[in-house]
Parts: sequence; C-alpha cells; structure tokens
Amino acid sequence: MRVYQHDLYSLARTYLKRDEDCADAIQETIFKSFKAIHSLREPAYFKTWLN
Repeated sequence: MRVYQHDLYSLARTYLKRDEDCADAIQETIFKSFKAIHSLREPAYFKTWLN
C-alpha cells in the first residue's frame, strides 16, 4: 500500500479539502480493499481496481 499512498492521497485531495478527511478516506479505501481483495481477478490491474 505504501507504493500507492501518494496516488491515493492525490485522488482524495481532488475531492476533499482537509488533510484529515483525506487520511480518513485513504484508511477506508485500504480497509475495503483488503476486505474485497478476493474480487480482484487480475493482479496486474491492482492499481486500477484500487482507485
């Protein structure tokens, strides 16, 4: 997840103004992605699936 941390923050920042809100959104995204990782069919597309 550290590899995608900057990308996730940049995406969150386009929608949210406060850093705290961005952090919350990223945390929720990471949680949901780990919970749904079984639905990822092609590991090569992980970044696209994550966003």
